[in-house]
Amino acid sequence: MDGIDLTIASALVADDGKGLARIDSKARKLLNVVSGDVVEIKGRHRSTVAVVWQ
Repeated sequence: MDGIDLTIASALVADDGKGLARIDSKARKLLNVVSGDVVEIKGRHRSTVAVVWQ
């Protein structure tokens, strides 16, 4: 699977600037990722990477 479409929400204040992506358990299963994995997040104009966090 190449990816899925997810809606991005504002980061929690405690997570700001840490490069974390909080992804719900259903989406983590679909993507076959676990906490600590690195994922690429592609937007319309740019991409970034983040560490998966529950």
